[in-house]
Amino acid sequence: INTAMKREGSFDPYRCIVVSVANVICGMCFGRRYDHHDNELVSLVNLSDDFVQVVGSGNPADFIPLLQYLPSNTMKKFVSLNVRFINFVQKI
Repeated sequence: INTAMKREGSFDPYRCIVVSVANVICGMCFGRRYDHHDNELVSLVNLSDDFVQVVGSGNPADFIPLLQYLPSNTMKKFVSLNVRFINFVQKI
């Protein structure tokens, strides 16, 4: 943290807090804690951020279920993110 402040002149604690919370949740769910710079933990946090962006954008198929069968980039991203998360959990 001190090195980030010296290098950039300021420090945004958001990312550190998110990584810390994700690490605690991994400890509770998987019985394993990670180093804050571990690639698996960082990829899980990035996956979570991507998931929030895709889900937060809204999807008309949520209100009209028939639309889920039509081609949609949002639906493809949603399915891809779920597959990546399932692969992460299965690996653990």
